[in-house]
Amino acid sequence: MRVLITGGTGFIGAEVVRQLVAEGGHEITVFHVSGAQQRLADIADRLTLVRGDIGNFSHILDAVKRSRPDAIFHLGAILSTASDLDPSAAMHANVNGTFNVLEAARILEVPQVLFASSIGTYGLDMGGEGIDDLTLQRPLSFYGTAKLFG
Repeated sequence: MRVLITGGTGFIGAEVVRQLVAEGGHEITVFHVSGAQQRLADIADRLTLVRGDIGNFSHILDAVKRSRPDAIFHLGAILSTASDLDPSAAMHANVNGTFNVLEAARILEVPQVLFASSIGTYGLDMGGEGIDDLTLQRPLSFYGTAKLFG
């Protein structure tokens, strides 16, 4: 299966990449903004690394066109503290970036997009019964709000 992973050099993204490499049988393209590839250095020869800005539609559209994925794991985002310190950058990456991934997948007919949200979408009052599909989401941070958008 051909797979595109946004944010694939980040903490969660790199673990997903490693699991897919271990599973075998996948053509893996890692889309990332940072240029920091140390988490994947030992398996870099088994991946295609593409550097780009997820908030820039032409970057993600080009990556999807070139990799022709059967699935996209959308894990690219600016994390909580950084999002709250720079809401404009978080809007660009976390909100517009999610839209860009979904729009590129729609246009290029990618059959599956997997998105990682965050407990940050719920805020503090999650109730004592656990979280389900009916749990009210009231984020307290810009990061949580951006993830709720997704």
